[in-house]
Parts: sequence; C-alpha cells; structure tokens
Amino acid sequence: MMNPRILHAGLVGALIVAGASGAAEQNWPTRAISVISPFTAGNASDLVGRVVLD
Repeated sequence: MMNPRILHAGLVGALIVAGASGAAEQNWPTRAISVISPFTAGNASDLVGRVVLD
C-alpha cells in the first residue's frame, strides 16, 4: 500500500501544476505580492520560498 504522505504530496503537486496552467491566462494580480517568511534567512523554508516565488 502507498504511504499516505506520498499520495498527499503527489495530489498537492498535481493541483499546483493544474492551477498554474489556468492562472497563466488571467491578468490577476495587477501588482506585486509580498510574502513574509517568519523564519530566519537561509533555512529550508526560506530557500524554498525564494525558489517558488521567483
């Protein structure tokens, strides 16, 4: 049986890809979005956020 965490991660990834393809057609948002990371600079959460949001 498949690990539920792996299954959940796969489903979330598929939803993100599906959402990204539909979002390319829209003109929203019209201005920059600021994301504030509550963690220290250089940790894993900070690095992933920088890669995803760039």
